[in-house]
Amino acid sequence: MHHYIDALVHESEMIAPLVKGIEFKSIYYGGGSPSIIDGDTFINLHKSLKRIFGISDDAEITVEGELRTLHSKKRLEAYKSVGVQRLSFGLQTFDNDLRKRFNIPYDADTAIKMVNSTAEYAFKELNAYMMYGLPNHTIEQLKYDINQLHNVNIGSVDYYRLHPYSLPNSLKGDWIQKANGFKHIFVESIIDGLSKQGFYNVCDQVYSKVGVSEYTRLLWGKSDYVASSYMVGIGASARGFLNGRSYMNVATVEEYEERLSKGLFPIDQISDVCTVEERRGVFSPKYFCIPNDVISILDLSSKEHLAEWERYEWIKRRGDLYEITHAGKIHIDEMIIRLMPERQYTIATGIEKKY
Repeated sequence: MHHYIDALVHESEMIAPLVKGIEFKSIYYGGGSPSIIDGDTFINLHKSLKRIFGISDDAEITVEGELRTLHSKKRLEAYKSVGVQRLSFGLQTFDNDLRKRFNIPYDADTAIKMVNSTAEYAFKELNAYMMYGLPNHTIEQLKYDINQLHNVNIGSVDYYRLHPYSLPNSLKGDWIQKANGFKHIFVESIIDGLSKQGFYNVCDQVYSKVGVSEYTRLLWGKSDYVASSYMVGIGASARGFLNGRSYMNVATVEEYEERLSKGLFPIDQISDVCTVEERRGVFSPKYFCIPNDVISILDLSSKEHLAEWERYEWIKRRGDLYEITHAGKIHIDEMIIRLMPERQYTIATGIEKKY
């Protein structure tokens, strides 16, 4: 573990000259469960990053964790001491049969108790992420999960669909086809059920009582800000966005450490240059709107899709933008793909764009 943390600091020092003069507004310790490291180690890592990068004094700091390790007085006190405002953790489901299937080693009641005891430390926001489209998931199980969130002291929920990346291809097709068939029912139930508990659908997959986090705003962009944010991704499989290019680091810890030991950037994939307008075009549907300046640069075929979506009542003209309707929210993923410029789509997928 300490070798890996040393590698994180090494990569940070290598990339720092590329972002000299940039003041970062958000730090997200996450992807996996950084809460497995002890409090003192976390403090030292955070001090290293503050030494290396330009970080705003009021930067929003989030730690993603696993409840068994987050449920630790020493860790929570360490987070408070460096100014962590947000904690994010996975609940996935409250159905104990499904939890057993996913090898989650404690039941739903225990999870609820751990979350609520963590809330006593008065972080600005506690965020939970839930999942739908689980194996043989029913609408009744989903509604039960949503109702149980009422018992958890949280300010926001990310509700993700399970993607079966690790399944063999022979099973993926059946799983995805079945999940697609229920998607509209699941999404409608999530939106309606959470709204009754006071969670506002602030962007695609995110429901909040406290508004949009700085991390989410910078990650996806928003129609009222310039979508040219620098995002430095540090660590194995990390993603980033620098100087108009998206990149992804190598996935395994072993290869990540080996690359750095040779003085090489651990980058596995890097995109073509993406303009600010293209990036806004791709991500604006996540905030339920498609602004005029995005529409003006769309390919003709993409504009034809806009007309089609308007007929379906997935979008509605409102002033200088299209607003995505309640019915349209189910189709956000499709909209993102269809708004992608031909050049970027071909590079991203390696296949010809077809309509």
